[in-house]
This record gives sequence, structure tokens and C-alpha cells, in this order.
Amino acid sequence: PPVGAEVNVAGVILHVVSWNVLNKHYMKCVEKDTQGLNGSTISLLHEAGQGHRERRLADIVMEMLLHKNRPTKTNLLCLQECWPEFLDLLEDRLRAARADRAGDFRLLRTGIQSWLRRTQKNQEAIIYDNSVLSLCDADSFRCHRGQDAYAKADPLKAVAEVLFEVKATTSPAQLRVLTTHVPKSPYGPGRAELCRCVARLLNATSSASSQGCNEQPRLSVPTLLLADLSFPEKAIRPLLQRAIRPLSVSFARIPYPTTLCEGSLLPKRIDSIAALSERDCMEVKAMEPEDVLPGLGAVVELLKSRSMDLAPVPQKEIRTDIEEAEKAEKWKRHQEKVLEARKKIQEKRWNKIEARMPFQDDGPSWMEGDVRVKRFAVLVRSADRERFQEVIARKMQLCIKELGFSDTGELERFYLGFDPDFEVWDSAGVAVSWPDEFEALAQERFPVKVSVKLPLPA
Repeated sequence: PPVGAEVNVAGVILHVVSWNVLNKHYMKCVEKDTQGLNGSTISLLHEAGQGHRERRLADIVMEMLLHKNRPTKTNLLCLQECWPEFLDLLEDRLRAARADRAGDFRLLRTGIQSWLRRTQKNQEAIIYDNSVLSLCDADSFRCHRGQDAYAKADPLKAVAEVLFEVKATTSPAQLRVLTTHVPKSPYGPGRAELCRCVARLLNATSSASSQGCNEQPRLSVPTLLLADLSFPEKAIRPLLQRAIRPLSVSFARIPYPTTLCEGSLLPKRIDSIAALSERDCMEVKAMEPEDVLPGLGAVVELLKSRSMDLAPVPQKEIRTDIEEAEKAEKWKRHQEKVLEARKKIQEKRWNKIEARMPFQDDGPSWMEGDVRVKRFAVLVRSADRERFQEVIARKMQLCIKELGFSDTGELERFYLGFDPDFEVWDSAGVAVSWPDEFEALAQERFPVKVSVKLPLPA
């Protein structure tokens, strides 16, 4: 869910929102279902294709911007994980809103160059209300990548920066806005690189000197960070505070979670809005879910109770015998599917092993007294000696079935003979004497003749 806050900049109250829309190119994460999202509206709209999800997201964005249950519109909306087709559609919607005089909203995107607008699969976007905020000059919007942002964590990800002039103030006022999606590798350098990037941007001197924007040190410009931090605030606040001293860091106290922990499904919040400024220069106050988007309260309640441990304890249901039988049958079918899936996984594993050690039939079987002998030729490597024993045992079981044996428990009576220079490997499959020349060819495939001796079928 999106997060929002009221920001007081030089006496002007701004309504700002941040939202990670979940890039369609990252839907594999949803398909893995580590957060219980597979089968949700997100995946259903994605599977439907034909732009269904893009249109639904655009509807939600416009609903947040033109909030009907609030006296004022949303003045600033930062979006993470956008893709070109969605942003193109959003620009059309904003253009239509301007034509209908519903709102003078403008969109900035990190695919600044024309060739990047279509090829950059993952972009950040900033939508602003031009009646309240305006760009200081043509260079007010910047996109920082590579060495200027996440050089090691993810060079393709960007930190978007824009410098606004706040209108309707008694004295000229500026506001810097930063938005990004921090790479989420648990032990990666993403958090530290973000803090260094923010510190560099705040300590640089401004080059804005036109259209009423006075040239001034950037430290005096209040900065607003709206981002998907990929981590709770507690994991980033100390690093950020140390990086931007003497400025202060003030996070809006968002009162609800925005996502779920992988596996446990415990609710957590990783989307944040923070003021980076001189003390008491700018105030941020979190908005309630319904003030961000009508109907968001129900989504938040679902997130809070998504974990089984946090869900309300259901009342004991009285089940009939038919319902109990249906439940048992459903559990049985589930177990069968699990066993079938495990069987397929094991089969793939064996196929991969046997592909490394191919067997070749070395002619028909023959009789030696009261036993039937079947011979194979197999190419193995010394590094695969343990796997070799497993493969031989599996081949023995297949031979038993081919020769008409139904009881594989008789496997204990079978043994293998290696020729010409190998010792016997007994039924326990303990040891094989590997010749010196085999060790010398450690990674070369070495031909081994294997004879499987079986008692006559009954």
C-alpha cells in the first residue's frame, strides 16, 4: 500500500504520497509466493495481460491525486518500480486531466533521454501539482546512477532528485525531493550507498540561479525523502543521520504496514517518508490510510492479519461427517500432489546424474550356472565415485524389473562384478578399488565394465 504525509514547508501544507507499484518485470517474485501474493489481484491482473494491470494502477494513481474525500489534492506523488508502458499510459491520463481542468499535474521519470524512456525497464517517477510546486529551472530534475548512486549494489537503479519552488509563500522557498528504491540484498552495500549519495547531494552547492530560485547552499534547502527503503527505518536512520550531520532526520510515523516478511508473512513497513533538514525547518505528519487513498483501510487491515499468528482466532466450527470426509479427501489429494512433485524432482536429479555417467548396453544377458548376467559399459570420473555407486544401484533395480522380478528386496542377494582389473563391490556398496591410472585421469571419463548378476526368475 502507499504511504502519505502532510508536510509543512514555509507555512504551506503539502500532501505527499509514496508508492511502490511492483514492476511487471519482477512478477517472478510473486509467482514464488514467498509473501502470499500469488493468486492475489496483482497476479490475476498481470496474467490477464492486455494492459489490464497498467490501467488499474493508473486509475488508483488518479484517485490518489484527485482525492475526493479530502479538501485538497495530493501535491506530490513518488512512484517506484515503474515500467515504460505504465508511465506512457499515466502521462496520457495526466494530459487528459489538464485538458479537463481537473488538475495541473506533471510527470518526471528517470528515463530522461528519449531512448531510455522505452528501454529502461525499471524507472522511478515523480508527479507534482504545478499549481503549488514548480521546477526552478531546466536542470532541476536529475537522475543519479552508477558511481553517483548504487555503484556496487545495482548500477542500473537510480536516485531521482528534483528541486522545486514552493508557491503561495510570503518569501521564496525551495524544496528538494528525493525518491528511490534501495536494493534489498540483506548484506549488500545498498543502504550505505544511499546514505553517501544523499550526503553528497545535500552538501553540494546549488547551480539554480534562474526563474526566481536564488543560488544558495544546498544544506539550507529542506529535503524530502520518499522511498521504498527495502528495510525498516531502524536499519537506515542511524546511517543516514551520521551521513548528513549536522542536519536532522525526521521520519513520518506511518501507522500501518506496507508489505509482508517472506516466509513468515508477518507484516512490516519498508516504505518511508523522511524530512532531512535543519531542526524545526520542516514538519512531517503521517496520514491515515483513508486520507491517502479511499478504501485503503480495508487493505491495511488485511495486511495486519495476514500472518496466521496475528489473525483473529476463529470460532470452533461444527463439521458434519460429509465435511470431514471432504476435508480428508482434499488432504489426500494434496499429499498425492506433493509426492508426485517430489518424484519429478528426484527424476530430474537422476537424469542429470546419469547424463554425466551414460550407460550403454553391452549386449544381451547370458547364463552362468543358475544366475543370469547382464553387462553394461559406463563412463565415469573419479570425482563422481560416490554418485557412481548410487547410479549403479539404480541400474540394478531397473534390471530387476526388466527381467521380471517384482520384489526389489532381493537386491541384498545381488552383487556386481567389475572387470578386468576391479575388485568386487559387495551388496552394501562400500568400496571399490580404483586403479592408479584412473586417479591420474581425475577429470577424464574412464570406461568401466559392470556386470549385474541376478538369480533366475521364479
